[in-house]
Amino acid sequence: MGAIFKVDLKRAFLSRGFLIAIWGGCILCVWQFAERIPSMLFIMKQVVSGNSGYDSPDVLYGSWLGAACGDVQNNYFFLILPLLAVLPIGSNLYQDIQTDYLKQLELRVKRKQVLFAKWLAAFVSGAVTVTLPLLLSLLLYMSFFPVTKMYSGGTAALMLGISDTDAIANVLLPEHPMIYTLFSLCLIFMISGLFAASSLITAYVSEYRAVALTLPFVLNLAILTVFKSVGWYEKSFTAYIQPGGTGAIGLVTNVMTILFLLITLLPVFFRLGDD
Repeated sequence: MGAIFKVDLKRAFLSRGFLIAIWGGCILCVWQFAERIPSMLFIMKQVVSGNSGYDSPDVLYGSWLGAACGDVQNNYFFLILPLLAVLPIGSNLYQDIQTDYLKQLELRVKRKQVLFAKWLAAFVSGAVTVTLPLLLSLLLYMSFFPVTKMYSGGTAALMLGISDTDAIANVLLPEHPMIYTLFSLCLIFMISGLFAASSLITAYVSEYRAVALTLPFVLNLAILTVFKSVGWYEKSFTAYIQPGGTGAIGLVTNVMTILFLLITLLPVFFRLGDD
């Protein structure tokens, strides 16, 4: 099983889809940084010199790509997040089925071990592909601004626009903003991996490779469109997986969502693979 996992992971990271996804995410990261940094450095200089009305120069935790919910680059990134996660490996299982490569593997290794190795490789590749540009964004801002506590004059809702109902964020963010940020990155890592792994299910229900690559993105876009049309954007999946923004439902909700998807999607994949 380990050998299958390594081969599939190598296929994902050497694929054209991985290059497209990682370049797309990094372009959004650098674009957002290039737009924000001049004004942010000016504000920082004014605060340090005492010539500004700003109470605090704390701009790191609300400015990196993941938390800057008011930036167009942030909106684009989380909109296409399912596509970025799926691109490196989404069509691999489909190809393996079509070429009978999967049957050859099953002659040597138990079927469930083969499927689990492929599921795990898809999970890791999708999670890494999405998380790397976000880490790059965070590191870019950390190279220019001090890693300090956020301004203590308000709740997390005032700092990043996070819902006041998110008690965990309102406790962690003011006193331990880096812990909150890293924990949020871990949740995005997990959710991105689940997006990638769920795309493997389509290999058993569709005869078209394009469906495997685009279905998670199309479904997420359709749900987002419906929610926005009825004024429920803040309850949409795209909104609440972000570390910042009025749509952030909370860390506990994200954890529960991940557990629910793990409990439901993995057994469905195994059942389809056994048929």
